[in-house]
Formats: sequence, C-alpha cells, structure tokens
Amino acid sequence: KQIAGELSISIKTVEKHRQHVMNKLHIHDVAGLTRYAIAKGIIETSASA
Repeated sequence: KQIAGELSISIKTVEKHRQHVMNKLHIHDVAGLTRYAIAKGIIETSASA
C-alpha cells in the first residue's frame, strides 16, 4: 500500500510488478524476495543498519 501510494499507482499494479520480478528471479514467495533484497543490499535490516 505504501509503495502504491508513493508512486500513485494501484496496489494491483505493485503486486503485478512484484510477481514479474519474482518470476524472473525464480523466487516463489515474498519471504524469498525479502531475503534476496537483503543479500543484495537493496534493503537493510535494523541489525545491518
């Protein structure tokens, strides 16, 4: 919801883009996508900040 609001797009559009990214990376769930983003330095956890 936050991303959709910041970009002024619908939640469904955000979900569709996320699904396309997950398909390209062969990641099957949001937890896996989160682990990938942390490992690549795309997002930080409070422990690594």
